Amino acid sequence: MGSWEALSAAGALAVTGALAGVITAALTVQRAWGRLQCWCVLFGAAMALVVASKLAFLGWGLGVPALHFRGISGHAARAAAVFPVLAWLLLGPGRRRGAAVAAGALLGMLVGVARVQVHAHSASEVVAGCLLGWGVAAGFIWHARCREAPQLGRATAVLCLPLVCLLASAGPVPTQVWLRSAARYLSGQEHAALHAPAWPSRPASKPAEMVKPQARRPSAPLAARGAGSLPA
Repeated sequence: MGSWEALSAAGALAVTGALAGVITAALTVQRAWGRLQCWCVLFGAAMALVVASKLAFLGWGLGVPALHFRGISGHAARAAAVFPVLAWLLLGPGRRRGAAVAAGALLGMLVGVARVQVHAHSASEVVAGCLLGWGVAAGFIWHARCREAPQLGRATAVLCLPLVCLLASAGPVPTQVWLRSAARYLSGQEHAALHAPAWPSRPASKPAEMVKPQARRPSAPLAARGAGSLPA
């Protein structure tokens, strides 16, 4: 696995979803109800928007052809939201906390860049995902900044790194299958996303189109396998 593929895997649902669960569990255990509510509302709303944008394309072909936008990048949105918040919770007040949050935000951006580099998303989809995720992180930190922040502790920090590495190496969650099934049901169409908008041109990254599924060839690169996969 190359460096871009590894960074892309760090934003996978198995990784960032688990880390979002770590944040939720830590806030619950420490009974930080206000911060827990804020985190759940912001993160949940962001993920709902990601799913809605993808269903709109898969079910009804809604997108922005001029920008090659087919849906918000879930990898970028989750990474940009989870990593800064996790860094903020792991460290106490001080300069180190600010530096850690900035590093988490940068890591989220690098995950988005990796999605473009592996031809999974266009730049517009990644930018939308990063902005959405950073908005979640900024909203949560702003809400909790004037209160004593519950810290996750060193033990949690030590456990988080192996968790990321382990989950990043796991197989991908079949979100595309779930989204296509949901799009079929909601749109009432037999085959969701069989007719995509006519894109005027391809971006430099040449992301895989989300049209009809085709048989995969193991040796073929992602962009060359044809349409049919809506990246997470």
